[in-house]
Amino acid sequence: MKKWDIIIIITLIIISFIPETVIFITTYNKYNSFYVEVYSQGKLLKKLPLKKDAEKVTFTIDNRLGTNIVEIDKAKVKIIDADCPDKICLKDHAISKPGEAIICLPHKLVVKIIGEGKQETDEVSF
Repeated sequence: MKKWDIIIIITLIIISFIPETVIFITTYNKYNSFYVEVYSQGKLLKKLPLKKDAEKVTFTIDNRLGTNIVEIDKAKVKIIDADCPDKICLKDHAISKPGEAIICLPHKLVVKIIGEGKQETDEVSF
């Protein structure tokens, strides 16, 4: 590889991180509060506030399709146990940002983060 090839590759890699950074900043700072919504078979079962200083909460979701255990700790949510055959929901990372979700298809369970309360603009720029 030539010197300019390496420079171009490094430049493209750096540029590729710009959209992700912009999306993260605009999405995360857009809301005043975050909530965890837990749906089972399309019905909302729980809506809990997501706070960094809250104590660890663990709860069980039982339905006719099976059982899942959900844990909320330090503003992150994850499924820690499930009796589904493939256990893909256990392999998902902990979620903490609006729009992220953990889904257990065999149990028809959806755990997602939502943001509420848009922040008011402090200043207006022209």
